[in-house]
Amino acid sequence: LVPVIPGSPWDKYGKTHPRELAGKVTIVVKLPAREEQFVVRSLSGEDVEKKLPNIRQFHHENLIRTYEIFAYNDAFYLISEFMCISLKHVRRCPKYPNEKQLVAIVKQALNGICFLTSKKLAHNALTLSNILINADGSVKIANLEHCKTDDECGRKNAKSLGRVMMMLMDKDAKEDGELDLTRFDKWSDLAVNFLSMTIT
Repeated sequence: LVPVIPGSPWDKYGKTHPRELAGKVTIVVKLPAREEQFVVRSLSGEDVEKKLPNIRQFHHENLIRTYEIFAYNDAFYLISEFMCISLKHVRRCPKYPNEKQLVAIVKQALNGICFLTSKKLAHNALTLSNILINADGSVKIANLEHCKTDDECGRKNAKSLGRVMMMLMDKDAKEDGELDLTRFDKWSDLAVNFLSMTIT
């Protein structure tokens, strides 16, 4: 289990700058100042303790890794691995990913989703913002506090992945709109057929 430590995270970590990575976070380094960066984000609210078990106990190469959690001032501060950008940043880029890049992204996200599904968990906030990419090309799903036990987790996770995939394949698509790809000309039949399987 990821340990929960009483006390302030700022006794052990120094802030460098704020970022938007699957929500508002702070980039930090360990004290005394070292080069390796980490991400700190906070969770609070009435049911916050119910959200911690999934974060503490599940580990997979395509899920964001949390190293330790600090309990401080009625909130929990999660210390996680550093990631560079989200798929939201990728979508904002004027240039589309090529099919090889798309496959690499979707394959890794699917691996993470299959792991969650094997645990009977549906990720209820699987969006472009909550899937992150590192400098080495690794893709990881963030914000596991949004996972809940669900008998229909397989179908729900697949549909969420389909929406994410469609948003990468069609920059004109609306994140909360119909699952309807319009840019068929840019993609192979294999990619389009895989997308169709996830959203039906």
